[in-house]
Amino acid sequence: MKYKSLLLVSIFCAINSFSQVTFFLENSDSQLNKGTTGSTPTIDLTDVDWTIDFSSANLSNNYRFIVRTVGAITFFEARNVGTSIWLSPSIDISAFTDIAFTIDASQGATNLDIDDTLTTQYRIDSSTWINASTNGVLNNNYGTVQILSNST
Repeated sequence: MKYKSLLLVSIFCAINSFSQVTFFLENSDSQLNKGTTGSTPTIDLTDVDWTIDFSSANLSNNYRFIVRTVGAITFFEARNVGTSIWLSPSIDISAFTDIAFTIDASQGATNLDIDDTLTTQYRIDSSTWINASTNGVLNNNYGTVQILSNST
């Protein structure tokens, strides 16, 4: 599996039908080198509130599941990781209604592979995992997309 994913998560709620408020935003700009990379898995998750699980991964020597920078762009990259999971912190949504989220994802322009997959799921109160309603399961060469949820 060869893919790069630019990850920017924004969760918002509707206060009324004409406005929304962002109450959670995950931005990797200040998280450089957080995650894991290399031929011997070492994990650095200091000062981040998310976690990763690559226990089911079939890792290669060139794997990356880490925040990195190319040029002036900082992003979370998943490359050659097999089945791996990025998990946001639990978010208290009890004070809100009509919750939705958006994620900006981008598959790198090089090393595209027909086996690339990006699945985005969420769950509420430890219930069943649900695929995001728009672009929840991306396969092959998906380019740059927004992943969206229905309001909950």
